[in-house]
Amino acid sequence: MTSMLVASLREKAPLEALADIAAARETLEAEAALQVRRAREQGCSWEAIAAALGISRQAAHKKYAGRVEPRRRGRFWASGDR
Repeated sequence: MTSMLVASLREKAPLEALADIAAARETLEAEAALQVRRAREQGCSWEAIAAALGISRQAAHKKYAGRVEPRRRGRFWASGDR
């Protein structure tokens, strides 16, 4: 999949390819956040998620914890605990 995408980008003018890369990056980041949330909801550890992403556990937690955890916390915390 990646090699086909790169090949198609290399056929385009540089500025067109860069615009496509920016759009793809935004889409992939949103999808990554969704998949991280799904993984956390299924009980996956930050360590396992980080390994799948090819980054450190600390980097994964820093990047995604604020985007995925509040939804989960809301189910378990009483309103006075916040």
